[in-house]
Amino acid sequence: MTTVRRITGFLVPSLLAASACVVEITGIGDHEWDHEATELVTRTEQVQGQTTLRVSGINGTIRVTEWGDAPWVSVRATKQVRSNSDEDAEAHLDDLEIRVWSTSAEIRVETVQPLHTHGREYTVDYEILVPEGLSLVGTNGNGDITVEDLQSNVDLKVGNGNVRAIGFVGTGRVESGNGNVDVAMDLPEGGEIVLVVGNGTAFLTVQPDVSAELNAQVGNGSIAVTGLDMVTHVSEPHLLRSTLGSGDGMIDVLVGNGVIQIGVG
Repeated sequence: MTTVRRITGFLVPSLLAASACVVEITGIGDHEWDHEATELVTRTEQVQGQTTLRVSGINGTIRVTEWGDAPWVSVRATKQVRSNSDEDAEAHLDDLEIRVWSTSAEIRVETVQPLHTHGREYTVDYEILVPEGLSLVGTNGNGDITVEDLQSNVDLKVGNGNVRAIGFVGTGRVESGNGNVDVAMDLPEGGEIVLVVGNGTAFLTVQPDVSAELNAQVGNGSIAVTGLDMVTHVSEPHLLRSTLGSGDGMIDVLVGNGVIQIGVG
């Protein structure tokens, strides 16, 4: 029989810190580990001179969206434990901790979970809203990172999963060990963007009048560039170096095994 328990609260954005949670436990099938408990946790952290948001996930998804000039970061985290019974899943929800705190330079969001899971599955999915101009450093072990409409600098790294940065204006580095990287951006004058993929595809879309030195390399796979006016210095099956415009900035795209696709948007 399915059991459900909910605990509810309300987030007040103007507060420096607030929390709310919804706990739902659902048996969803006949398999041994098809029982889960979920809890929604919300936090806000006021921006008081910090310049960077640092998010550290383990298993789950991370989505970060810019939401204007509001002076706080809003975090919505969904914790989930899958186990062999409703009771065990619920009992171990507290094993997952969502830490949100500030230093003088950074606002930090971090998942903490047991080193030994004893067969349970622990995940945390993040939905985070950030003010304009806050740089983002994001890492995730297993799961996707998505960045939307961010105008700042980024440093994003995933072990296993995809990374997407859509409507991005800024500079930085985007990396996936196993998965795809998809960046649609405007590169500022003199800016730099680096995409690194171990196994997968790197998609990069830039403005038609982008100005940068382009370096694209693939170990095993192919490189395709469309819509850009290139002055080519080196063009080989696994290597492309070219000047775009006056070459003020830098674009580096490196793939171990997979495909590089670069175009205009």
